[in-house]
Amino acid sequence: MRFLPTPRSTLVVLLIPFALLGGLVPAPAADGDPARSVDTHEATGGGSTAPEGGLVDDGWLPGPEGSAFAGFEGEPAPGGGPVWPGVRLDARRTTLSDGKNVDVQILHLDPGADVSVRPTLAGGSVRGTATVAAQSGDPLAGSVAATNGGFWLRDPYGEPNGFFAIDGRLVSDAESQGVGPRGTVGWTADGRVVIDRIDTTQTLVLANGANLDVDGINRGHREYDELFADGIDSLLAYTPDHGGPVAVTEPRQPPPPEPEPTPAPTDPDQPAPPPLPGAEPEQPPVDLAVLRIAAGAWPAAGGIGGTVIGISRDSAGTFEAGGGEVIVVATGADAGALDGVEVGDQVGLSTTSTALDPTRDEAWAQVLHGLAGGPMIVKDSRPTDPGDWVSEGFEPQIHSDVRAPRTAIGVTADGRLLMVTADGRRPGITHGFTIGELAEYMISLGAVEALSLDGGGSSQMVVDGVLRNSPCCDSAIRTVATSLQVVHDYSFTTTSRLQGAGRIDTAVAIARAAHPSGSSTAVLAVSSSFPDALAGGPLAAALGGPLLLTGTSSVPAQTVQALRDLGVSSVRLLGGEAVIAPEVVTQLEAAGFAVSRLAGDSRFDTAAVMARAVQSAGGGDGPSRAFLVPAFTFPDALIAAGPGGLLGMPVLLTQPAELHPAAADVLRGVDEVVVIDSDGQLSAAVTDQLRALGVVVTRLGGGGRYATSGAVNDWLAQQMTLSAEVIVARGDDFPDALAGGPLAAARQGRLMLVPSMTLDTDPATAAWFASNAGSIGAMRILGGPVAVSSYTQWQLDRLATG
Repeated sequence: MRFLPTPRSTLVVLLIPFALLGGLVPAPAADGDPARSVDTHEATGGGSTAPEGGLVDDGWLPGPEGSAFAGFEGEPAPGGGPVWPGVRLDARRTTLSDGKNVDVQILHLDPGADVSVRPTLAGGSVRGTATVAAQSGDPLAGSVAATNGGFWLRDPYGEPNGFFAIDGRLVSDAESQGVGPRGTVGWTADGRVVIDRIDTTQTLVLANGANLDVDGINRGHREYDELFADGIDSLLAYTPDHGGPVAVTEPRQPPPPEPEPTPAPTDPDQPAPPPLPGAEPEQPPVDLAVLRIAAGAWPAAGGIGGTVIGISRDSAGTFEAGGGEVIVVATGADAGALDGVEVGDQVGLSTTSTALDPTRDEAWAQVLHGLAGGPMIVKDSRPTDPGDWVSEGFEPQIHSDVRAPRTAIGVTADGRLLMVTADGRRPGITHGFTIGELAEYMISLGAVEALSLDGGGSSQMVVDGVLRNSPCCDSAIRTVATSLQVVHDYSFTTTSRLQGAGRIDTAVAIARAAHPSGSSTAVLAVSSSFPDALAGGPLAAALGGPLLLTGTSSVPAQTVQALRDLGVSSVRLLGGEAVIAPEVVTQLEAAGFAVSRLAGDSRFDTAAVMARAVQSAGGGDGPSRAFLVPAFTFPDALIAAGPGGLLGMPVLLTQPAELHPAAADVLRGVDEVVVIDSDGQLSAAVTDQLRALGVVVTRLGGGGRYATSGAVNDWLAQQMTLSAEVIVARGDDFPDALAGGPLAAARQGRLMLVPSMTLDTDPATAAWFASNAGSIGAMRILGGPVAVSSYTQWQLDRLATG
């Protein structure tokens, strides 16, 4: 991405005496009622033309009287964690000039980052809204970060308010609810980023050389009593991006003016004159024409040719643009201008963008993607004139001078792209910015140009498909019409994922992958805590079944369905009734499963019970080897789960200072105890007590959980021949790795714990993968990008492929 610098330009501001829209408040109709839905050729299921989104529809807090711009000169240098190579997220708290705080999220995109920023429509068309996370889709498809986009209208509901283009297709033409053009950001074919205030002119060129201006793209006809009405003579175009049918009804003339009232009689005894005879005057008909044109799209810039493939004159109906088609609806004089058009005629469709700064016209003539926001807040490293914000349609008392959640996009002199959200409307926690404060803040981050986008509850920062900010006081995440998605096109070759919507669904996905032919037995552990579940991995492997997760008092429907699909008949619960309530047993038995429980008086006793169950499943008198791990943290037990399942070694728990009696009771007669102690918790007394039992002690660990995970896998490779598959799970939480131990055992592979956000957290992890790259044929990551980030997956993929 490259930033296109331009000189500063000025704008003469004209004040207009009517309510502005701009995504702020519904515009009143002339009679005082809310603006009515149009009925000439509206989108099916239409509404008013008042925009949605905005900043004042769910409460706001005004800034202090006379507050100065915030002093952001000391704002820290860009930091944060990686999202993708060349992309990082910096979440911080900044302080305003009056001492109030604002929580800010800053996405930095380096000039050389191998990503693109793409405007996205909710649902893939102009009709409807969705959260930014929903618009991101599956992060595996390439979207690693996103913010909300611009404002939108209600006819059709979700239609972008202003310029919107994707892949060279014009989805919505530029328009403004002010006297001047609206601030817009665009991306050119050669990767330049351009921010300016623009107008667009759309032209239909007929075969006879006539040029007809097109009033709008993919929006409904605006009635006569609405602001910015289209009137009788109008020409609108619809493309497949409209996403639905256009109901074209017979157009009507505007209503005649009200007659002058009859003067009251001067003589109170004189009767009022009778009404004048005759009916209301008949309104003349209005011409109507609908053209169907074969054309790839309406171009975002420049012109293309098309062929007329259908004509409908003076006939209402429902029309929809199919793939490779454009529908043109003309009324009044514009319909009359189409009288000579015939099927087979060659026509032209063109778009010309005019920037307020004429040096920008060349760039806008090459724009492929873009969307309008507003107002434009920074130019040449200086805040723009607040009068310009009014010209764009943003009134001070409604939008600019109140503190609220905000979203902005900007570019720096060195070519970085900034995508920023600020939380607000939470007194005492985070207050948001005024537009002036937002401008100053963007400048403090190095922005030489910046554009405000939709704000309020619409302000959303999403990374790896998850909302990373708290916009404001909304009880639910706001749905929006558009977003800006940061997308990569990297193809993962060695890594893949087993994931679900959460830990329970992920465990189900793991179980299905581990046992494609089904299993008669399954182990069930509670999803919310680890103590009684830690020793369950080797048990599940010894039984040849999966480990699935349950709630404390009820079994999730997806777990029950997985048990049925796998053909499970016997379920073993891990833990006592305080961990898994009797209601779970009742529910499982009612579903037809035989249920037993493995539990002791404590986590130590429960682990001992499971160890004896592993012994029983193995058919021997007792295990020859066992693992011993600290009881009060989960990583070491998770590290042992895969090897324990492969080698038939149970996992026992102990206190750090001394060997627990329950563990000692099982370990009498065991030949070898492998102690896994990543953080050096277990004292020398524990080792001495083990040796006093007559067992050989092997210690693995030290240097943290990730280095220990690698050391245990290296030890395992010396014990048996392993497959080339590595199962990867996050090391800072337990459920995915808990279910992954039996999977690793089923695949005869290694289970490796990794940092969630980046391997850079622990260099030993990257070193292990690099040194073992030759023996890794595939990696299966457990959980989605929330568990193991897209960036970590990229690192793993690159390490495995050298």
